[in-house]
Amino acid sequence: MKRLSYFLFSILLIAALPACKDDDGGGSGNNPNNPPSNLANPHVSGTTVQADFLGRITDQEQNPVSGALVQIGGAFAQTDNDGFYSIENASVDSRFSTIQVQAGNHYDQYRNVRPKTGEVNLVDIRLIPRTFNGFFQANAGGEVEVEGGGSVVFPANGMVDEEGNAYSGQVIVAATYLDPTDMALATYMPGSSAAVDEDGMAVGMISYGMIGVDILSSGGQPLQLADGALAQIEFPVQEEQTANAPDQIPLWHFDEASGVWREEGSAVREGNMYSGEVSHFSFWNCDIAVETVYLDMAFYDEQSGASLSNLYLRLYRPDGTYSNGFTNAEGEVSGIVPSNEVLTVEVYNDDCGTDLLLYSEDIGPFSDDASLDPIGINLPDGYEVISFAGTIVDCEGEPISNALLLSESTETSGSQYAVADENGAFDFSYTCATQGEVEYLFQNLDDLSASETFTIDYDVLNETEYNVGEVVFCESFSLETFLTYEDGQNSFAYGFGSSSGDGECLFLTYQLPDSTSQSDYGTIAMVYPEGTGITGNCWGDESIYLSRVLPNGNQLYTNFIDAVITVTSFDEGPDGVEFIVGTVTGSSQVSILNAGTEVESYTAEATVNFQLTNE
Repeated sequence: MKRLSYFLFSILLIAALPACKDDDGGGSGNNPNNPPSNLANPHVSGTTVQADFLGRITDQEQNPVSGALVQIGGAFAQTDNDGFYSIENASVDSRFSTIQVQAGNHYDQYRNVRPKTGEVNLVDIRLIPRTFNGFFQANAGGEVEVEGGGSVVFPANGMVDEEGNAYSGQVIVAATYLDPTDMALATYMPGSSAAVDEDGMAVGMISYGMIGVDILSSGGQPLQLADGALAQIEFPVQEEQTANAPDQIPLWHFDEASGVWREEGSAVREGNMYSGEVSHFSFWNCDIAVETVYLDMAFYDEQSGASLSNLYLRLYRPDGTYSNGFTNAEGEVSGIVPSNEVLTVEVYNDDCGTDLLLYSEDIGPFSDDASLDPIGINLPDGYEVISFAGTIVDCEGEPISNALLLSESTETSGSQYAVADENGAFDFSYTCATQGEVEYLFQNLDDLSASETFTIDYDVLNETEYNVGEVVFCESFSLETFLTYEDGQNSFAYGFGSSSGDGECLFLTYQLPDSTSQSDYGTIAMVYPEGTGITGNCWGDESIYLSRVLPNGNQLYTNFIDAVITVTSFDEGPDGVEFIVGTVTGSSQVSILNAGTEVESYTAEATVNFQLTNE
């Protein structure tokens, strides 16, 4: 089975009182309000490696988000109907890289990762809903209440468009507060707790609240604060944090270009509110900086030697603040933790509906990055590591080497992932003390098709190792259609497509599902793939043409020069194309128009990935 590395640990340092210790719990952006940064990021190593990524994109209620664009290291993917994405051979920094996710009606989301090579890096990301429900006239200014708590006061005559021109019309605002005491905050806050202080030093953060703000004109064009204009932003102080909340606290904004939080200004506490002034908008954060190191840990069952997967961890500082996370399929967990402090690690079972404390120990202090020896845990009487194994094959009995397995026990709300190896072998495990049923299905990461759902009954009193033998993945239940474009300066995706032909040339047409005009569409004209029996010269030249409305309202047009269209998979049915996958490479001539007037043009090497399915 291919190894999976999880990135759900630490990454967030939560401010809490010691009395709360027994609580239960388990690319550059297009936002002009956060201007691109050329500042250094001391968290990176400067060494580039190739890495594979896999994960699921969900909304706040953990429902899958389909059609989301996911990108890292110049590689792109679009989520399928179940919210899954898969990216291979991304060029990333070996120590610190950032995944970006874009989806309609949500803030652009970012997740910091410390990638590993030679294995699949599993990164699940939850999105933050974005609702535009605040309004004011730019020439008068106004106050907007923040969803979830807090407020933003905008100055009069303080708004400009992307070109820096003064704007005096209606302003539409989305503003959202993130509660720092939410146990799940680490799964959906932008980036991680990785930050850069005002001296340019790499630090971590203890959060006392975050607010994200997006501002648009009445026509939907992004706006920002004018040079010299300041807005006042207020954050509520949560009751659990009032005893430790300082009178003055640094402010930090999330730098989408580098994927880190940067210190900029400060906020003053007035009662149970923090108030400060900001000169631009993205996400803002009230935080105390702490020095950090990277820590790697692993846990196993002392009796059987089996790795303990899906354990829930809390890592406490002496003052009661803590970080949290989960172990992966190999029992491993890693992330950033405070340096030069004695830390207390607590490990809980999160499988099969239990929250039993399994282990508690003081560790540290750590002055440098550290990797601890594997830690053995004696499971309580009646608890066992239940392992499941098998082989996934296709209709002809051939192993499927790139299949994702998603499993869920009837005794837990959590899920586990595994990826079959080159021989189709897979395995996964749960730590349980009950009888129950595991449901699992497979997804072929090569063509995004999904299998039926299979079930396994287990009983820890009678058996702890279950071999399900060969599982036949024959019928596809869901296939996705998408086209992604990237040229180093602009990137976007379409999520709906259709095909047609004239007897010589095959046409693929892509657009947005909610498109009402030809403002968002793309066409590919190509000769029919070999083996179809259809020949032709497709006017003597294959071509690709794309049109897309950018987030700022400008219209982008691109036309490829000497496009090279490569079809990697093709199936034809009685009604035309059933399934086609391929890439386009070449020089892209790009023209960007505003109200019909060209404002920018350039030529760049570009890559298009496309897939079309007629179910």
